[in-house]
This record gives sequence, C-alpha cells and structure tokens, in this order.
Amino acid sequence: MARHNMNMGNNVVDPLLDCNRSSVANVLKEARASLREPSRPFTPRDASRRLFNSSDFGTQRPPSAYGAPSTREFAQAAGLRGTLKPLPPLHATAKAAPIGPLAPIAAPERPPSAGAQRSSRSSGDRPPSSRGRPPAAAKAHAPSPWDAATATLRAAPAPEAASQVLDVDAERRDSAAQAAAPAVLEARGSDDPRLSAWREKVRTAVAALNKAADAGDEGGMLAHTETMGVLVDQGKRAGAASWLGWLASMLYADANEQSPSPACDEDAHGTCREGMQRALFRVVEAPRAELLLRACRCVLSLAGTPREAIVALKAVYKVSKEERHDIPMRRERLLQPLLQLVCDALPSEVPIEGMQEPMPAEALVYAAGALKNSTASDEGNQKALLKLGAVPSLCEALVERATLELRRQQQQAQKSKSSSSSSSSSSSNDGRSGGVAQVAVQVAALLRNLADASGGLRSFQGAPAAEALSAMVAAYPSYAELTLNTCRVLSRLSTDTMCRLAMEQCATLGPCLVASLKAHPGNAPLVARAAYVLGNLTMDCTHDERRRLGTEHGGAGVVSALVHRYSSALGIKQSSDESKSSSSATTPAASALTPGSPAGDALIKLLRVLANLSMDSDVGERIAKSSIIASDLLGIVENHSGALCSRGGSGGGGGGRNLLEEELALNAAAAITNLSYWHATPENALLGKHAASAPPLLLPLLLSSHDEAVLEAVRALGNCFRRAEARTAGIACRCDEALVLLLDHAHREVAYHVCGALVNLATDGKHASQLARYGASSRLGDLLVRAALAEPRPDAELACVAGKALYNAVALCDASEGVGASAEELGDVCRCLEDAEQHALSSMADALGKGDKRKFVGDFDDDGGSDEELALSEFLSLSKRLRELLLRRGAVIVDHDDEEEEEEEEEEEYEELPAPPPAP
Repeated sequence: MARHNMNMGNNVVDPLLDCNRSSVANVLKEARASLREPSRPFTPRDASRRLFNSSDFGTQRPPSAYGAPSTREFAQAAGLRGTLKPLPPLHATAKAAPIGPLAPIAAPERPPSAGAQRSSRSSGDRPPSSRGRPPAAAKAHAPSPWDAATATLRAAPAPEAASQVLDVDAERRDSAAQAAAPAVLEARGSDDPRLSAWREKVRTAVAALNKAADAGDEGGMLAHTETMGVLVDQGKRAGAASWLGWLASMLYADANEQSPSPACDEDAHGTCREGMQRALFRVVEAPRAELLLRACRCVLSLAGTPREAIVALKAVYKVSKEERHDIPMRRERLLQPLLQLVCDALPSEVPIEGMQEPMPAEALVYAAGALKNSTASDEGNQKALLKLGAVPSLCEALVERATLELRRQQQQAQKSKSSSSSSSSSSSNDGRSGGVAQVAVQVAALLRNLADASGGLRSFQGAPAAEALSAMVAAYPSYAELTLNTCRVLSRLSTDTMCRLAMEQCATLGPCLVASLKAHPGNAPLVARAAYVLGNLTMDCTHDERRRLGTEHGGAGVVSALVHRYSSALGIKQSSDESKSSSSATTPAASALTPGSPAGDALIKLLRVLANLSMDSDVGERIAKSSIIASDLLGIVENHSGALCSRGGSGGGGGGRNLLEEELALNAAAAITNLSYWHATPENALLGKHAASAPPLLLPLLLSSHDEAVLEAVRALGNCFRRAEARTAGIACRCDEALVLLLDHAHREVAYHVCGALVNLATDGKHASQLARYGASSRLGDLLVRAALAEPRPDAELACVAGKALYNAVALCDASEGVGASAEELGDVCRCLEDAEQHALSSMADALGKGDKRKFVGDFDDDGGSDEELALSEFLSLSKRLRELLLRRGAVIVDHDDEEEEEEEEEEEYEELPAPPPAP
C-alpha cells in the first residue's frame, strides 16, 4: 500500500473524492449515450407540408392538393353568379400612385346612460371578439406599420369606363342585405359623416383597382389592394354594428350613378361589400403570391358566410405550402386573422362575429394548416405568433372544445344505455366530431413548431398545454396522428424544467399517455414519443405517483408487453436459462437495429419507463416476476453490449448504430438493476431462474469505457450477488477480478457500488479467499483510508461500505492463504483508522456545534440525525471493530514518524561530508 496514500495533505485533491467534478451521469467528452440525458426522438421535416400524414380520417378529410383558386370560385362562394371580367396578361410596372389620404375614423359616440360607467376605447382599438379571447386580440390591435400608409396616400385620376360583364344574381344580394336589415336601414338613413367619408374612399379604391386590373398593371393592383386592406381595417374599428351596416350600404347613393370603371353592370346597384369583393376577386388569379395573400386577407374580413371564408382559406393554405412564401405570409398580415379565426371558432359551435352560420371544421383545418406551414421553418413567423399570444389562446380553445366533446360523448353514452342503440349513436358521433379532431391535428402541429422556436418554451410555462392536449387526446383516442402530434409537443415541453413541473401537476396526462400506448401499440414513432414523455415524468416523481401510474392505470402491464413486442420485432434473441461460464460462450445474434430505426427508438424509451416505474416496490416486484421480461433484458444486454465496449460512440465503424446500441444496452442494464433490487420477492426471475445467467452477460459492461454502463453493471451485480448461484457464476467468469480492478476507478459512485458488490461477494469464504489472491484487501484498505481522511469532511458513506467489504474479505478468507495484504499494510490501515476516528469526531462536533466529542459516539442510532451524521456514527462503530480484526490477523503498526526522522538525519550527515577533490 503506497505510503503517500495513507498521509494525504490538505492541499492534495483526490480525484476520486473531488466534489467539483461532474457526476457519472454526465458522459465525459465524447458523444455517448446517457441515462440522465436521453436522446430525443427525431422528427423528420415534412417538405411537402401536407395537412395530414396518415389515413386516420379516410376520405372525410379536406384535400391537401387542389388547383389554384379562380375568380369564378370566389364569386360563386360570395353569391356573385357569372364570371367577372378576366385579367389580361400582366406586366410589371412601377408602383402606382395610391388614392388620396384617408381621414381617421373616430370612435362611435355612445348615448349617455346612467349605468354605463365603462371607459370607452380609443379610436385605434378594435372591439374584442365574440369569444372574448384577449391574448390574441389585444396584440392584434396594436398599431402596425401598415397603418402608416394612410398618411401617404394621394389622390389618383379617375379611371376610364370598363367594358360590360356578365349578370349577377340580384336575389342573393337582396337576401344578404335583408340579413343585416337593421344595420342597413340605420346606415342608409344615417347622415354619419364617417360613413360618407369611408364610402367615398371605397368608391375610389374600387375604381382604381378595377382600372389596374383592366390594364394588367401588377404594381397598381398591389398598391390598390393594400389601400383596400387599410379601408377594411378602418371600417372594422368603427364597431361591429356600424361595420356590418357600412358593408350593407349602397356603394353609390344614387342608383343612376355609374361607376367610372365597373367590374360588372351591377356595380351601380350593389353594396359596398359587393363592390369591394368584385374588385378583389378579379386579382386572385394573378400569379404573384403577395397579391393573392393581400386580396385574401381583405376577402376574409369581408366574408359574411363560411363558404366565402373557405375559398379564401384554401387559397392561403395552397400558398403556404411553399417555403418561399413564409415571409410574405407575415408581411401581408395573414397570421393574426388566421389565428383569431381558429381561436374564436374552435371552442364552440356558435357563429363568430360577422358570420351568419357557425364556421365549419374545414375552414379551421385550412386556417390552422396555413399557420402550421408558415411556422415550420421561419423564425420570424414563430416569433410573431408568440407575440400575438398564440400559445395560451390555442390551449384555452382546445380545453374548451375538448370539454364540450367529452361532455357530449358522456351524454351520448348515457343515452345509448337507456335506448340500447349504442351502435347508431357512436357512428353519428364519429361523423360529427371527426372534423374537430382534424383541426386539433393541425393545432398540435402548430404548437410543436412554436415550442421549437427560440424562447418558445417560455410561452408554454403559463399555458394549460398539458391539460389541453391530454383532454383532446382523451376525446379522440382513436386518431393516431392527433396523438402523435400531441406527443411531439409534450416531448419538447418535458425537456424544460418549468414546463415539466407543470406537466407533473396535470393528473390526466400520465393516464392519457398510458392509454395512448395501449391504443396504438404498433405505431413505433408514437410509442417512442409517448414513452419519452413518460420517462421524463417518472424520472423524478414520487413513488406514490409511480405506483398509481403502474398499477391503477395499468402502466406496468402495458409497458412490459410493449418491451417484449419490440424486442421480438427487432429480432433480439432472448437469453437462455442455462448458466454461462464465460462471456465468450455466447455469440450475439444479429438484430434489425439500424440508425434511425423507429422500433429501436421505441424500445429504448420503453426500457427507460420500465426502469423508472420499477423504482416503486409494488410495481417493481410485479414486473420482476416476469420471466419473459428478464429474458428480454438479458437478451438485449447480450446482443448489444459490444457497442459499449468500443471507445467512443462513433468508433468501430458503427456510427449511429453504435450510439443507438449504447443507449439500448444502457437502459436495459438500468432496468436489470432496478428489478434485481427487489430480492424479497421469491418469484424474482432475475434472482431465481436467471440468477446464474446475469453475471457473465454483465461482464462486458464492467470492462466498458462508458462510465454509466460500468456503474449500472456494478449495481446490478451487487444485487445479483445476494444469491449464491450468481456469486458462483460471477467467480467463474472472473467478475470478481474485474471488480477488484474497478476499486481504483476515478468516479466515486463506481467505487462506492463496487464496494457494495464485494460486500455481498465476500460473504462466502471461498470467494473471500479468491478476492485475497487478487489483492482486494490492499485496495480496499487504500480506498477506506482515502475516504475517511478526506478533507474538509470525511466521506463517511464510502468509508463505511469500503470498511464492510474489507471486514468480510479479511474475516472470511482462509487464514492459511493470507488476507491479500502484508502485516505492515494492515498496520498502516489501523494507524490511519485511529486518525480517521478523530477526524470524524471533529466533523460531528463541528456539524452540531458541540464541544465534547466523546458523547456523540453511538448516540445517533437512537436519537436520529442527518444522513451524514448517521454515516459518521456508523463509521466510528465499524472502525473500532475493523481495527480489532486487523490486529488479530497480524497487523503490525510501524511508527513512520521515527523512520522519517532517521531519513532526515541521514540526509544531514550526507550534507556534512567534504566534497571530493577535483580531478587532476
């Protein structure tokens, strides 16, 4: 035993006990698999930007591919039958001069009322939506750069008359006007100067846009469509009732007045809404995306029926499918109205403000799909939606709609029980609610994009994301794509500490994930993500929560069945029941594990959940009884532990597969460790039927360059060595020799658990003698002294377990063969233990603020105390017994101080000798 290890100075930093180094859970410098930092499931990028990526909804879903929108489609949706004048070939020109400046519209005056004490809004504030969702609305009403355009608009010359167009349906126009009869009558009979000024600007803008369309002037159409958007925004600020009345008012006060540039003959007899729509519909066929988006924004604001909105939303979605249009989506101010539409219409089936009918799911699918596409890769769009409060608004909308659907399903279930017509009831529910699930698919994908945005997770910290997503999945459990998108969001959120804490407070999330695993066992990407979220949630939760999830909600059975299913799918051969005498006795079987394998990723995440759930006694003992699970775990270690033996995650030519195999073998070893801990269970398969199989299969992990793999293998062997069969198998495959060598490991956790394994292994006399031949006593004594004399405080826990291992190794070995250490080495341990006892007493007195150190010896077992105090007390008791044992075994205490004095005297005598004469 090296003497410098016995007398460590205060300035010497022991690498084994250095508290500033990273824990063993943090891999060193290489890219290696880790239990504390598991790999996230990889989500491939959808370059096609489709609405759906599965066939869950069959033919009932809206199409993702369709032709470019036409003027006829827009006109028919708005009730304008016939074909408007087509666009001539376009030519690029300079931006046309816009029309004259638009006077700001003042806020409507309210009649005095005794009960009206609310403060009026400013002229720039837009009234809240019908659903009263402030996050999105408040941000949307903030002044935008586009409002500055009103200050620079100048008058343009009156356009020339246009040629004739086809007739328009007058009856449809009249019926639309009758729907807003009160507002129309008020607007037509009102002398409101705001209406007159606004209508005059609308006439000029309509005429200017029609003239630019007649001339094929692309720049002019862009400028005048922008002016139309400004007019629409100003009209909306006048208030909901006034806005509807203004739209229903006649564009020209005199029916005989002719439009300077009509889109059709009905312009002189049409309303403001119809005049603006006709002008806008003519430009939608222009090939320039910015012009189409600008026109569609105005069309959405002017739409009075869902049919009109759907045509515009389909056009916007088609444009959003190309990545080059992401920036125009933001520049043309489409994000806010699309978000507002989804948040207002999704929670209920009540018509939103300005609509005569409820908005169908098809419209919301295209609106949310366009938002999803525009945020797939553009950070500017992501930040814009986050500033608009998209996350809390969407989550609240999902919660409200899911609650409504769940209540409806409960009512239908009760009704079906009483009427015994469950089949017809369920079929009708599927047809009606499938559309809402389609919207939820798009919203969940949109939330996933926002969660990946820079700073996006902060928006989720105060939003009910877990409640919203779990409720929606509970309402529609059969739709795999909805569950997959939901798990993608949750997997991202679970990586953030604050978001994960909020997720742990959601009582429905864990059961929902377990139910999803049970409902979609063959969907490997879904299983991988759901298991990843469960693994993060069960990593640091309480045992009660693990027990509820594993037993009450069936998580233990579901996860165990899936582990076996995916092990079989990968072709992993189960471990045989026969004992193996050496690690070379088995030849790993080839499996279907490849880089990026969905099944392999799912199995890794499932093993992590299995290991976490097994930390609870009830769940762990239940799973430990399964011989199938034990065979699967040992088979995984047997087939894939080789990846952990190569240096570096990308070494050995394995590349990504090596890293995947590392994580697979590592999680399997962790599961073996946790399951083998429950030795009190007589039916524990790892400690019974497979007790002799485990040590030789775990030996490659002991020799690994991966520190976490070494730690898990040591812990698993320590548990297995409580059975005689496992101890015999461990000695046969030379696990004992590997453990002795690992006593010098640089990481404290590894050394600590190695001592624990040696405590169990040395309980047999023949095994203790074998350990003595490998020099275990000398290494254990060295480790014991280093831990006991550590500064500034002793590592009592490590000193205790090292002392117990040394006690067993010395007490139970064959005296005739020796204890594996010389008498002087044992004497050094005894002398250092005396110093360590004084060091421990000083640490105890300093911790408790007591002066008399003697009164603390042996008191903590009865009176209680902290873990450190209990460990110090245990060490003091163990140290005394160990010194007595070593002295009985022939320890010789040598006074090293006398030796040092003799060496110093010899050096002084050497210095006094005369120098030799110089050479001739």
